[in-house]
Amino acid sequence: MFFDTSGRSDALASRAKIGVIAPTTNTIVQPEFEALRPQGVTNHHARIAPSSDGIKPGDLETYAKRLERGAGPILKGIDDLVPCVPDIIVLAHSINSFRGGLDGAQNLKAELEAHAGGIPVILPSLAFLRGLEALGARKRISALTPFWPPGDAQVRSFFESAGYEICEIKGLACPGPLSIASVREDDIASLLDALAAAKPEAIIQPGTNMASTNAAAAASQRLGIPVLSCNTTTYWHNAAHARHQGSDRWLWRANGELLRLRRTMDNTIIVIGAGPVGLTAALRMASLGIKVQLFEKRPFPNRASKAGCFHPPTLEIFDEFGIMDDILAIGQKVDFIQYRDDKDNELALFDCAELADETKYPFRIHLEQAAVMSMLLEKVNARGDIDIRFNTNVTEVRTENGRAVVKTQSAEGDEEHRARAAFVCDGANSSIRDSLGIAFEGSTYAERVLRVMTRMDLSEILPGIRPLSYIFVGGRSLAFLKMPDCWRIVTRAEVGVEDAVALSPDYYNSRIRPFLGDKVEKIREPSSDIFSIGKRAAEVYQAGAAFLMGDSAHISSTRGGMNMNCGVHDANAYAYAAAKALESNTLKPLEDCAAQRRFVAVDYLLGRADQAVSKGADWLAYIQDCVRDRDARRAFLRSGLMLDML
Repeated sequence: MFFDTSGRSDALASRAKIGVIAPTTNTIVQPEFEALRPQGVTNHHARIAPSSDGIKPGDLETYAKRLERGAGPILKGIDDLVPCVPDIIVLAHSINSFRGGLDGAQNLKAELEAHAGGIPVILPSLAFLRGLEALGARKRISALTPFWPPGDAQVRSFFESAGYEICEIKGLACPGPLSIASVREDDIASLLDALAAAKPEAIIQPGTNMASTNAAAAASQRLGIPVLSCNTTTYWHNAAHARHQGSDRWLWRANGELLRLRRTMDNTIIVIGAGPVGLTAALRMASLGIKVQLFEKRPFPNRASKAGCFHPPTLEIFDEFGIMDDILAIGQKVDFIQYRDDKDNELALFDCAELADETKYPFRIHLEQAAVMSMLLEKVNARGDIDIRFNTNVTEVRTENGRAVVKTQSAEGDEEHRARAAFVCDGANSSIRDSLGIAFEGSTYAERVLRVMTRMDLSEILPGIRPLSYIFVGGRSLAFLKMPDCWRIVTRAEVGVEDAVALSPDYYNSRIRPFLGDKVEKIREPSSDIFSIGKRAAEVYQAGAAFLMGDSAHISSTRGGMNMNCGVHDANAYAYAAAKALESNTLKPLEDCAAQRRFVAVDYLLGRADQAVSKGADWLAYIQDCVRDRDARRAFLRSGLMLDML
């Protein structure tokens, strides 16, 4: 049988033994520390006389003098603990740790550790600083204490010496040390709510004999700001020195309690809009362990979108979501991009497979956006960890203390939600973008998109036509897109022509006839629709903790089918940036992502779509030059398939 006489091996303390020095009158710290204690950690208590022991209520002079006494009683507590060979010693008598400001606390820590033979000693005051730093509160705080005014003055002096502004201190002036433990959780909750009125970045609660662990965690949720109880924060800080760990990221239960706001508010991103962009953002973030709330004002995703083209980078994202088999089963695969004339002559043909060395999916898929949204929504629902709410209208998005605050209206009533950031993807007519005061700069094209659809097989009248073809005549072109259930013929309605006229067979046939001649009469059972398009980009993609993406951030010509794809790429990029933002506890990764995605939209998306609309005869000459040169051909395909826009 093996016996370890060093005290370093302990059957119940495989992770750490924690020594605790607490006043004899403290009845709260021991049960709260036990509730926070993880498996493999044991707590061992030594008791000392409290600073206010024997002082009559209201005797502030004696109380103030008692606060100035040295570390003698604490040293006695260390002497009582050292024989059990603790890994850490916690001073659970917080008032002593604030004396003399930051320098005083650091000097006290050094004195106690020297007396303990080098065993790390945790002071509540310094633990608060670490907790505030971990939660991103760096300037304004408020405090709830059980102390009398001289004790509150020490708390104020300590945090001011550490660079904090104290918005308000609510000292309860409890008449004696035992009375501190009698303060009820509901009273603590009310006091914390009142302190939040000054809008601090965080609220702290010094005093280890006040039962605030649960009240502070609940207040963090309710108020949307970190509320740090003394016992939770101090016990969490133990992890910085715990044996076998060496990092304050050791997730003891105390750490979980202290950082609960990170896992909920700070580890939550709110997504506004359940289109393909919002659903992509939600799925990607959930896969990265980010908590997501997704709000959609409609009872189900909008199925009225005109988008129906998915490019290789988008397909690669969908592949990771596990929906590509379904997309390939029902979508129209587009392997080639064809250019023809009105005599059925092929002017140029680009084989997308030439880029098989760059992408798993060297082709486009033509498929109605609504079908893909149904697949994405099914994946969202199957996960079970995405809080998606339909019939929920977002009425306001604002930023408080660097976090997003989102107000909603639904059958459940008016609610206010808080998160680390809000992703705004509620469409081109975004009311949230407008409410944030972000300009949507650009213009609307004078001509509208006029589409003619037919379920007949156009190869009957256009032999050799590919699923994506353009017919050029006299510097103008007509686009043909084969969808799973029909062909789309895409042209433009002239300025000044009313919609009702443009939708008539006589008019749209007149627009198609220059390209098809008499063949236009052979198109069976045509239908038509018309809509306006524009080229716009938000002036900025960020307002505080709100970030724009998708149609809320940019719209472009339908030529090339790129705008919706660019929105999906926005969502994917923002999701990864959100993970970095949560890890670093700063919005900078999201800010950088917003700037980069706007650059892509303005310099690539809008310019490219506009170029295709305006080039005319020069465009065809450019196409024919490209197809004859391998490098130019590959560059053209990379551009047309959006492989250079990520």
